[in-house]
Parts: sequence; C-alpha cells; structure tokens
Amino acid sequence: MSERLAGRQPGAERIHLLNDAFRFFTEASERLAHNYQGLEERVRELRQELAVSRDALEQSLTENKAMRAYLSRLLNSLATGVISTDASGRIVTVNQAAERILGAGRGAAGLSIDEALGIAVWDRFYPSASAAADGPVSIECTVGGGQSEERTLQVTLSRLEGGASVRAENPPIPPLTKGGEGGFREDGRSLSRRESPGAVVLVQDVTHLRRLEDQAERQQRIAAMGEMVAQLAHEIRNPLASMELFAGMLREDLEDRPGARNLVDHVVNGVRALSHIVTNMLAFVRPHLPAFATVPIAPIISESLEFVQPLAQSQGVSLAMDVPRDERVYADPELLRQVFLNLFLNSVQAMPDGGVLRVSLARGPGANGESSSDFAGIAVADSGSGIAPDHRDRVFHPFFTTKERGTGLGLAIVHGIIHSHGGTISVESAGPGKGATFTLLLPRGETSVPPAGSRPPRLSEANR
Repeated sequence: MSERLAGRQPGAERIHLLNDAFRFFTEASERLAHNYQGLEERVRELRQELAVSRDALEQSLTENKAMRAYLSRLLNSLATGVISTDASGRIVTVNQAAERILGAGRGAAGLSIDEALGIAVWDRFYPSASAAADGPVSIECTVGGGQSEERTLQVTLSRLEGGASVRAENPPIPPLTKGGEGGFREDGRSLSRRESPGAVVLVQDVTHLRRLEDQAERQQRIAAMGEMVAQLAHEIRNPLASMELFAGMLREDLEDRPGARNLVDHVVNGVRALSHIVTNMLAFVRPHLPAFATVPIAPIISESLEFVQPLAQSQGVSLAMDVPRDERVYADPELLRQVFLNLFLNSVQAMPDGGVLRVSLARGPGANGESSSDFAGIAVADSGSGIAPDHRDRVFHPFFTTKERGTGLGLAIVHGIIHSHGGTISVESAGPGKGATFTLLLPRGETSVPPAGSRPPRLSEANR
C-alpha cells in the first residue's frame, strides 16, 4: 500500500502545481480584467476631456473668427484711415478709409508711408533713432495739387510697444472678411524681422474742416467789419444830413443866380449819393425784418422817382411810370422805398449818355402756377448799358459790381428785401448796350406770403 502511495505522489504533486498555476492564472486574469476596466474608464474620461477641450477650442476659434470679423468691420467703418507699418515705415495693413484717402487701393500695402502719401513724412516722425518714443506724434500736411485736388491731411503716428515687427514670409494672408469685401488686409511681401517695433499711422482728411474754419474766420472778420461800418455810418450820416440841409437853404437863397444854383444842385446830389451809400451799408450789415402792411405801391414808386429826378435830368434820362393808383401789395413801405431807390439809381447810372427808365406792371402767370391776382409784378426797364451774359447770375451777389466806384451792395440789398417779403426779383438783358429789365414779384395779401424757408415764386414772363 505504501508502495502504491509512493507511486502516486508525483502525479498529485503535478495536480497540485497545476491547481496553483490555474489559481495564479485566474488571479492574474482578474487583475488584468480589473486593470482593463480601469483603463477603459480612463480612456472614457480622456475622451470626455478631449471632447470638452475640442468644444472649447472650437468655441474659441469661432469667437476669435467672429472677433476678427468684428474688428475688420469696425476698422473698415472708421472714417479715419488706419495703417500699420514695420519699423522702416513700410505699410503692412490698411483699412478701407486709408485706401480711399491714399488713393492707392490694395496696392498701398508694401509701399513706404512716404510713397503712399506722396510726401516725405517718415523722417519728420523719426528724425533720430529715439524720436517719437514717448507718445503719438501728429503733423498736418498738404498733398495733391497740380492736376489733382489739393487736400489737407492730419497724420498721427504711434509706435507699437514691444516685440518684433510683423514677419510675413509665408504666402499672402487673405482678407479678414469674405468675398472681397475690403477687409483689413495684410500684404504678401517678405518683411524681415526687426528688433524695433513698427507703428500705427492714423490719417484723416481734414480739408473740409479747414475750409469751414477759414469760412468761420472770414465770417468773424466780416462781422467785425460790419460793426465798424455801422459805427462809421452813424457818424457819417449826421454831418451828411447837416450838409444837405444847409445846401438846400443855400439853394433857396440863390434863386436869382442860376449858375450858382446849379453848383449847389451838384452838391446836393453828391450828398444824397453819399447818404444813399451809407444807408446801403447799414442795410447790408444790419438788415431789418419787414413791418408788413397792405399799402398802395404807386406812391412809393413815385416818391423814389422824384428822389432820382435831379440825377436823371443831369444825364438826360427821362422817367416814365405806368402803375395804377389802386395797385396794392402786402409789404413794408419803407423797405420798398429802399428797393425802388436802389433799382432806379442803378438804372440811371447805367445810362450816362441818356435814355429812358420805365416802371410798369409785369403781367403773366408765375412759374409755380400762382395766379396774377395773388402777386403784383413790377418791371423796371432801362435802355442803358445792359448786362453781359456771364454777369447775369452774379448781379445780386454782395460786392459784385462792374462800376469803377460802385460798392456792389445795392442789388444785393434789393434781393434780400424782396426775398424777406416772400417775393422774387429777376433780371433780363439782351446783352451789353441793349438795356436791362428787373422784374419784381410781391404778394398782394398776407395769405400769399409763403412760409419761412419755402422757395418764393418766380414770374416766367414779364411785359417790358
């Protein structure tokens, strides 16, 4: 029996070893399965983290793209030209306003700022290596001229802080906006890296602003001159009135001396002419608002003709009036006297060798369709020197005159007064030496006066 047991011992040992091996295998398999489960869990976690990171990256790229597009639209919506340059002053990027101001379009990229502007400005920004390092530098320059319009540009340069300038050794960078909408562009030229930074240049076209400033300055000077003229006019009118009074008294005392009386008449006419000039200057610098009333126009015209009668007689000019006594207008009588006096003096002075001054009604429908019953038309026609075609549109401009001693204010004042009444005045002339006809259109009643700011009616035709 012991021999049998002894004979079985090796097999049992093998079974025991085999059982141990299976146990170890089972334990290893369990550990491997456990580790594999842990690895799968980690892979799932990494995939989730990667998905979150990918979503965050995509969101960041989307936001960056949107911000880039927004900045591109923002830059291109500016009226100010925005230019970036490298350290040598060569343009790297431009916005649409800069393209428009420079007139170089997309070709501005790669040019120097001096080439783009057409004048040397870079050395004015950087006269030395350390210049313009403490803040923006602004200059104003004039470009163009010759065949192109002269413009005034304000150029402001600011240095980019830190880092090297842009290096573009790759193919051209496309516009930041799609579809060629003129985004904020970068050129495709190779720019060497420099240790010093580039700059941002702002360019503004201030031509219109400078013109407005010049106009405002001229207006201030004119206003100051107007105040001075008004003061001088008041000082001059008093002695002129005294001179006219004394000359009139002297004229009465010289009734038995026709020669001396004619000399006094010349003095009176001269004083009246000076007084008229002073009155025109006052009316121009200090215009009055009309005091409207319904008044007969014939007496006003008659009084004004009487005033110019001595001058007309001295020049051989005959006066004729054909205006009904019952013709009425809605106007300021004092201002109308000034209107007709200026017109009559202008016509008489245009006939130094004699002629005829005729005042009559101007009949016909207005250009805007108004009936003749709403407006009264007055025609002042002379047979004098006439008006050149190139002067016809300028006769009512202030200070325009073809007379050697004229002030150019009479017809400008007439135009202003008629316009303030809601009426119009026009002039017709066949040319030099063929006379001229001034046609006035005045409202007959209050309802015919158009609102302030509306365009007054005009007569299309007038009887001469």
